Amino acid sequence: MVQTIFLLMARYEGLAVIPVATVCKDDFSHLKVEEFVRKVGAGELVIPLLRIERDNRRAAKGVQITDLAKWIDARAEEAWRESKAMVEARQPIGGRK
Repeated sequence: MVQTIFLLMARYEGLAVIPVATVCKDDFSHLKVEEFVRKVGAGELVIPLLRIERDNRRAAKGVQITDLAKWIDARAEEAWRESKAMVEARQPIGGRK
């Protein structure tokens, strides 16, 4: 995560909380903001979403940069496991000949 967090810090010029519209545009371009917020609320996307004002449902929403880095790293790790499993599944029994 160390590399990811530094890359995100550079990308977002040191912002601690990235506005949800920006996160959607940059990392979830297949989702509209409303869909992203709904999926997070339903637990379909496991990434913490924070409101700037806790008790105000209309308050600005965002994702803390460290949480975004963790999410990206978790997805990358999952992709590596899937890739490794596919390669191993293609290997003939007893290794290559």
